[in-house]
Amino acid sequence: MAALDCAAHGGPLRFDGGAIVANGITAADVSYFQNANPGGLALYEAQDGAYPLLAASDMLCRVAATADTSQATARCFTSGRLEVDAPPAAAVLGTTYYYGDAGVLYAVHNVHTDAAVFEAAGFDFREPAVRDVAPVDTYLVGVADGAAALVVVKADFTGYVALAVESALPGVVFDAAFAFDEGVYVAGSDGTLYKVDVDLGTIDDNCWADSGEAAPACAATATLSAAGPAPAGTGSGTNCAGALELGTAAPSSEPAPTTPGPSSRPTSARPTAPTTATYRPTQSPVHICNGVMQTAPCGPTYVPTPSLPTIKPVPAPTRGSCVHNSDLR
Repeated sequence: MAALDCAAHGGPLRFDGGAIVANGITAADVSYFQNANPGGLALYEAQDGAYPLLAASDMLCRVAATADTSQATARCFTSGRLEVDAPPAAAVLGTTYYYGDAGVLYAVHNVHTDAAVFEAAGFDFREPAVRDVAPVDTYLVGVADGAAALVVVKADFTGYVALAVESALPGVVFDAAFAFDEGVYVAGSDGTLYKVDVDLGTIDDNCWADSGEAAPACAATATLSAAGPAPAGTGSGTNCAGALELGTAAPSSEPAPTTPGPSSRPTSARPTAPTTATYRPTQSPVHICNGVMQTAPCGPTYVPTPSLPTIKPVPAPTRGSCVHNSDLR
């Protein structure tokens, strides 16, 4: 399966019009997901390449990073199902895929293998207005709508904090988060990409709360500053590890932005997974036929059926499966 070329797609990645796009350039054609209730875009980075992960309703899949429609494919895990259909929040730290909605995060471990482990128990950080999270060191960071709060969740689900943001932005929705070398960025519905300035080292031990508990007040705060135009797209955001590259943004009335300089705060983007194993399922394909998943090929006589709001694919008997765009009619 084709890996993502991070040298060519170093900007913010989002799902946009049937494709995964960075700076207006298609990184992966996923038009065959259009009727499959897509969501939960994140990027798993291994030593042999970077691989986009995308949910088709409650099925987690790895998609080929190619703009060639004839080569576009997806291999889906059959070892479990997501607890949230087309999750709006998604991120990868190491070999764990995190996803969620409405203030609750879940984990899928070992996404570098065929037998990913889907955890049923979620972590409740009690802030449904956080729509996406970005991976930083051993934390997941998200900004609530209106910049009402900045939430930091420990990746091992042992606690979270809710920090005040110094300048609120009433009415602005933050539906995508990114983690570059310079720090965390969030895309606002006002068309602005904001940089999050927060020093995680200043968070006192007494600020942390357990799942489902209200977070105590904390002296540490965060600020947001405009960094450029927000990337086009819907749902969660992701990116290759490295420096932010805004490049030529998607069509916009704003002038081309400049890349912001490094932050003086010690913030580190997600680490590359320390593994050489890759996910290579090759048997028992699951086919997406007009957005409907099935184990039988679409075939030349396939008669389309209306897409359903929730897709319940028949799991293949093996631990991984392959979706062939070439099988579509």
